[in-house]
This record gives sequence, C-alpha cells and structure tokens, in this order.
Amino acid sequence: MVKRIRAAIMIGCALAACLGLGALMTPIHAQEPAQRSPSEGIKVHGDWVVEVHEPDGTLVSRQAFRNALEVGDKGDYALALALARRLTLVGWFVQLASGAHALQGPCSSGTRCHLVEGTDFSVSVLKAVPAALILSGQVTVGSGGPIGWVGTRLRFVTADGEEEGYSFSGHALTTPIQTTAGQVVQFTVTFTFS
Repeated sequence: MVKRIRAAIMIGCALAACLGLGALMTPIHAQEPAQRSPSEGIKVHGDWVVEVHEPDGTLVSRQAFRNALEVGDKGDYALALALARRLTLVGWFVQLASGAHALQGPCSSGTRCHLVEGTDFSVSVLKAVPAALILSGQVTVGSGGPIGWVGTRLRFVTADGEEEGYSFSGHALTTPIQTTAGQVVQFTVTFTFS
C-alpha cells in the first residue's frame, strides 16, 4: 500500500511538472520549507509628490520622494490590527511639518498641517499590477514656513468607542520645501505593495 501511495505521488508530481505546476505538487517529504532571505516578503512602497503653487496656479516647486513604513508599534502594528479586525479603521491623516517631532508647519498660525481624509484629501484605489492606494489633496498655506517632514497616520476606533491613531509612514526631507502664506500645497501619496 505504501508503495502504491508513493508511486501515485511520484506520478502526480511528474504530471504536475509536465503541466508547469511542479511547485504546487511537490511531495511533502521531498523538501523542508525554504528559509526566506531578508529581501523576501511583503513590502510597502510609498511614493510622494508634493507641489507648491501660487494662488493663480503657477508651479513654484515640485519634489518627488519615497517614504518608509513606520515600524515598532506603528505602521506595521496598525496594518496587523486592521487585517485582524481588532480595531475599526476610521480613516487617514496626512501630516506636513517643519520636522519629525515639530509642531510647526505651514498651516494657520504656524502649526503643522494635520489633514483629514474626506475634508482635506481623498483616498482612491487603482486596480493595476501592483494595485495602489492613493491619498491626494491640497492645503492652502496659512502662515508659511518650511515643510521638512511628511507623514501618514491611520485612525481607528476601539470597541469602547475611543479613537486611536498610529503613524503609518514618514519621511524627513533632505531639502525642506519652502512655502509662503497664500500658496497651495498639493500632494499625492501612492502606496503600492509587492
């Protein structure tokens, strides 16, 4: 009986190899699970484009750059919570500030811009290969000042109705974006996964 089972497995594997399905039909005893190299796995890519325009629409500056997933009880944890349905996802925030931990930025009264999904920007999904999640919007500069750091946050509601926020991605700009009062900052963040 054991010989028949082994023969059936070998015939199935040979047939699968002929059909190009070899990876799906390898015998269980033939190989141990392969160790993943550090470069494998799911990756999150965030591509930003930030443009500053004069009120009449004239382009003043444009920067394109990548940001990084915040890890360590931040973006990675927020993704895990969302996928496990431990918290209810409410929406996104986009932050524009003079620095990573600064409260200053180009919005009104020199505060950082804390932009809210649905009010200040929209979220869309592009069905492509790879699929993309796109945050795009704009803000009119209040007091002016540099943008030296950009970031995204996820907003959740707990079972108790409390709101929690987690940093998802962030990037410190090598060259800060200069703004003056009245200008318009347009941004697009495109998240892809591979």
